[in-house]
Amino acid sequence: MLIIWGEKKTLRREGYVAEFCPVCRDIRCFSLTRVGVTGHMWYISFSKGRLAGHYATCTECGYRNGVDALNYISKAKSRKTPLPELIQRTFPSIHRMRGQSLEYALMVRSGDLPEHHRIEEIVRSISLFDHQIRLMPSPLTITKPVGLTMIATVLAVIGVSMLDDRYHFQEKYPDFRLLDVNYTILIIGAVICAVLMIWGRSIHVRRKILPMMARCLKPLEPAAGELKESLERLKAARAAIGKKVKVQPLVKEIEKAPSSAIKEEPLPDDITF
Repeated sequence: MLIIWGEKKTLRREGYVAEFCPVCRDIRCFSLTRVGVTGHMWYISFSKGRLAGHYATCTECGYRNGVDALNYISKAKSRKTPLPELIQRTFPSIHRMRGQSLEYALMVRSGDLPEHHRIEEIVRSISLFDHQIRLMPSPLTITKPVGLTMIATVLAVIGVSMLDDRYHFQEKYPDFRLLDVNYTILIIGAVICAVLMIWGRSIHVRRKILPMMARCLKPLEPAAGELKESLERLKAARAAIGKKVKVQPLVKEIEKAPSSAIKEEPLPDDITF
């Protein structure tokens, strides 16, 4: 008997916290997720496992990044908690600990960034997503869409066979060949799986990463030449994002991206940098 066992990653949402979002360039509500590693038997586990870390996901733009959960004194249960209340309940020292980031973000969003810092900020904004490119599964990985396609293909073959047993299609329709139909279903399923495995990474970049990147770059309104120079710098530094992102698709996404509202409330007077 074949026994499948080993370790797997477990995810458990712990609540919502206030945190600085480098894409929105402001304080936002984040969902906090615990990452654990636990043993499994046939991919079934019964515990949350030993702690491996935490990541937080912005509920506004979807940006995800690793965080230190010790920064938060508690977690809110609802994402609808008003932001001022969320700050006081989860991260009351955020203006002190994220003060420099907030000040710089306000400078970018208000258009006061010095001209000689533009390229550096564009490069930094794009490089925020390099880790997401590196974490993407390889083309040979059976992802969830590929797995579901495989299951659907098998169920379709079984379903057609069961329908033929009940309604006797081969007797009613002389041209009907069950084997040919099943082969056709298997070929279609194999083609869909191949497309998802080969172009899955490009689809993920276009649908998930580019919109977030465009939102981050929108306040800078970069020209195509600036984007090209920034991507060439990242490519020279062997950053994965430099090879996966193309200039023209990014320009189109920036044109469609929503503009970030300029922060009107100043930082508290007692905050020093």
